[in-house]
Amino acid sequence: MISLKKVGTEAIPIIRDLASAIWPVTYKGIISDEQIDYMLDWMYSVDSLQQQILKKDHQFIMAYEDDTPVGYLSYSINDKANQTIYRLHKLYVSNDHQRKGIAGKLLEYMITEIKPLGATEIILNVNRHNSAVQFYKAKGFSVKEEQMLDIGGGFFMDDYILGLMC
Repeated sequence: MISLKKVGTEAIPIIRDLASAIWPVTYKGIISDEQIDYMLDWMYSVDSLQQQILKKDHQFIMAYEDDTPVGYLSYSINDKANQTIYRLHKLYVSNDHQRKGIAGKLLEYMITEIKPLGATEIILNVNRHNSAVQFYKAKGFSVKEEQMLDIGGGFFMDDYILGLMC
């Protein structure tokens, strides 16, 4: 049985473990192993995750199958000046639990949380070559623009920016 729960800094070790297992499989053949390592360190170091949760107000939602963590999502208000647009930062499900509806449940949970707060749109970046693009399109997201973002270390993110009206 799948359950969802809001989590905070106490879940950082679990988030890191899941990311370390999911990312190399998800991004193999899309970005180099060196870029995977760089991005994991950039976005999933203990310090980075603490900043995301404590200073940037990212809300993490953990998915569990029974008591085993199998996925996570994080989101925040995209712009403090316009609090109706939210950014989906992360949505990952362990490789052996994909295609079981868990990602959809995480996304629905997020939407249920933000709609009463006045959310009108969700935006996210996704690698243009990631198969998750099809998932998001099936959930109603559409491509707003393309973005090539220099993330340092000689690496770039080649993304679509997707949007969903709430």
